Amino acid sequence: MKIDAQARRFLEANGLRVGYDAVGAGPPLVLLHGASSTGREDFGAQLPRLRRAFTCYLPDARGHARTAYDAANGLALDDLVADLAAFVDGLGFDSFELVGFSMGGATATAYAVEHPARLRSLVLVGTPSRATAGGDG
Repeated sequence: MKIDAQARRFLEANGLRVGYDAVGAGPPLVLLHGASSTGREDFGAQLPRLRRAFTCYLPDARGHARTAYDAANGLALDDLVADLAAFVDGLGFDSFELVGFSMGGATATAYAVEHPARLRSLVLVGTPSRATAGGDG
C-alpha cells in the first residue's frame, strides 16, 4: 500500500527524530516492523483493512528508514523499548493497541512486560522466543 506524503510525519522521542506514518481513523494502533525493514513494507498488505477501524501508526525504528541512528553504536532492545515508550508518550496515548513483527515483536513483548496497563491488546507476529534487538532469537 502506498502511503501519501501527508501521512509521513516526524516526532522527537528519546533523543531521536522518529519518522512515522499515520493513516486511518479510530483508536490508535501502533505497528512495529522487523529488522532491516519498515512498517510500510511489513504491514502494507494489512493497512487497507486496519485503517478502516484504527488510526495506524508505523514508526521507523532507530537506524531504519527515516529514523537516523548510527548502527555502530549498537542496537539494544532496551533502547527500542525506551524509543517506543517515548513515541507513544509524545503522541499522548494513555492506552493503545500494539502489533509487533519479528524485531518489532521483541520490542512489543518487552514493552508489554514494562507497561502492561497501557496496552489494550498485544499481537505478536513472527516473534523470536528470546528477546534480541535484531530479532534473530
